[in-house]
Amino acid sequence: MSTYTTNTGIEKPATGAQSGTWGATVNTNFDIIDRAINGVGAVTLSGGTHTLTTSDGSTSDGQYKLIVFGGSLSGANTITISPNDADKIFFVYNNTSGSQNIVFSQGSGANVTVPNGTTKIIYADGGGSGAIVADLTDKFAMGNVNIDGGAIDGTVIGANSAAAATVTTLTGSGDVTIDTNTLKVDTSNNRVGILQASPTVPLEVGGIVFSSTGGFKFPDSTTQTSASSPYTGAYAVTTGSSNVYALAPSPSLSAYAAGNRVFFEPNHTNTAASTLNVSARGAKAIKTVYGEALAGGELISGGIYSAIYDGTDFILVNSEKKLRGCVVVGNAVSTSHDTWTQFTFASGDVKYDTSSIADDSNNYFTIPTDANAVLMTASTMLGTSSSVVAVGAAVAGSSGIPGTGSSGNYNLVAANISDNGTYNYRGIRAISASNVFEMPLINSSATNSRRLYAWKYMALSAGSGTGNLPLTVAVTILE
Repeated sequence: MSTYTTNTGIEKPATGAQSGTWGATVNTNFDIIDRAINGVGAVTLSGGTHTLTTSDGSTSDGQYKLIVFGGSLSGANTITISPNDADKIFFVYNNTSGSQNIVFSQGSGANVTVPNGTTKIIYADGGGSGAIVADLTDKFAMGNVNIDGGAIDGTVIGANSAAAATVTTLTGSGDVTIDTNTLKVDTSNNRVGILQASPTVPLEVGGIVFSSTGGFKFPDSTTQTSASSPYTGAYAVTTGSSNVYALAPSPSLSAYAAGNRVFFEPNHTNTAASTLNVSARGAKAIKTVYGEALAGGELISGGIYSAIYDGTDFILVNSEKKLRGCVVVGNAVSTSHDTWTQFTFASGDVKYDTSSIADDSNNYFTIPTDANAVLMTASTMLGTSSSVVAVGAAVAGSSGIPGTGSSGNYNLVAANISDNGTYNYRGIRAISASNVFEMPLINSSATNSRRLYAWKYMALSAGSGTGNLPLTVAVTILE
């Protein structure tokens, strides 16, 4: 009695059997071997199932090495490899119409799905009722692969919507462009652009740069870590006039938040207190780094400035203290021989910024509480009296004769000046006497602790008489 090979069904006649008919068996066996080695068969599928059979002693579809599956399918087709105890290796091609998968199964173990239009090499282990089918193409390891066309996850390689890829190291040459300007790598100029199709610097970002955790460190070692106010603005020239500045940077500012920083070029020079309105979010006062309103000249047309919003105002980063002063010319007050007369104001107010520091109803300067030091210059010339021979000016700390001040409210050394200390000049002469006094101020609770007085002294050669002597006092307040 004949037996058969397990995997391909080749007949093995018993010794002495098939006398006279053995040749037909041999021919069939050669046909089976031919199919198993290089046979290409076509199988037409229909419905949802098909059995791929390897028959003993006769040719069958399950003996082909490569099988092209055709037919029109409306749903997936499950192909059962029979018998379930035969080891099989198939090259398969799903060439069906209808865009359906074909699924290979041999037992209750794993199956292999071949999508429409694809090829696979599959292996059935012949494990009986628990047999499995494995995809051998899924296990390929290739050192050098040249892919010319094809698809990744069903998407054509080189198409506009390629599927995502995961790589460990990506090395390439030439420019890289993703979505026109989402990412642009300009290798010829060593530049990278994010939202910039043509970067002009090593890294150019066409939008807000934001870090939700670590922040950003700048070349001066300062670090921006505030996640609530990442806006750093962009350079723009302001519009507006009369100390009102409007800034429209790109990107625009969505809302004011403490820490917002803007860069701008004033379109006009300020002359007084000024405001800045960014992206039409509302006008905010511009202050110096000391929190003071601008007085004029801090913003020069054509200059470049930076300001940070502190939650209330914009603080100029590049502002600095300014020396501001006022000059007061006194009346030609009649002064007696060898007497000291306090300086009086001709008329009106003497102002520092917008605050009055002296007026014609007082005989002293009131120094602002935020001033740290004062420079005071007293200067005078001879008047019209021919009997006047010398004149001087002095600064005192309180009412009374010049000195340290009777109240002791100033830590000052009072000074008086005469014309070289001599009194031998006669006639109408343009004789001047002047000096500069630098006076550190001490804050005091006394009522006149911030007052400065100016005095003048006249000496007459005859020892009597009066003269009209104009006194000029210049006060420079150091902020």
